[in-house]
Amino acid sequence: MSEKPLVFTVTRIPDLEAFEPKRQQTKEALAAAFDDVHRDFWISTIIAGLLEGTVIGAAVWYPPGREMYDSEDQRKQALGMLIDRFQPTGFWDWWAQDFLPKYDKCANEGFGEGVKLASWHLQTLGVHPEYQGKGVGRALIEVIKPKAAKDGVPMVLEAEKENNVTIYGKIGFRAPVPPTTFKGPAGEFPMWPLIHDVPKV
Repeated sequence: MSEKPLVFTVTRIPDLEAFEPKRQQTKEALAAAFDDVHRDFWISTIIAGLLEGTVIGAAVWYPPGREMYDSEDQRKQALGMLIDRFQPTGFWDWWAQDFLPKYDKCANEGFGEGVKLASWHLQTLGVHPEYQGKGVGRALIEVIKPKAAKDGVPMVLEAEKENNVTIYGKIGFRAPVPPTTFKGPAGEFPMWPLIHDVPKV
């Protein structure tokens, strides 16, 4: 007997107030999707969810000209909770003084100078393990392709696991340069800059 196909909807949440009723479901879904020490960081980047039904995954995309924590609202409502959470651990000093400069260099070497900011950037993507492999992640990416094509810009992201590089490759992303190795409070991890050159329409 074949498995019943999964039916889901990709919905954009217009503001944090609309997102609030689904905050706990989103947190639970992403807590299961991300089992690493920086889980709270990934959860803090989520400004997406479904107004009806159950949140099974979420993605955060920044359009051309925008990036994470570039607005007063983001810094107040998302960045502030991170500082409070990580300041005692020394994570914040590492993040600001070591990671961010190296991350910017990694992005510029992989995409080209200024390309990340000029592109549709996927900051976070998480799908509850129960629903992985059913097209949810792909849908959260495909929904942006027409926007990137209309804008005439690529879609970009960074991957920290080699198997994710393979998965994104099946959707059209490529790694233009080898990964950069970062040394963080929890140990070393690689990062691959990935780019999808979406044909302009």
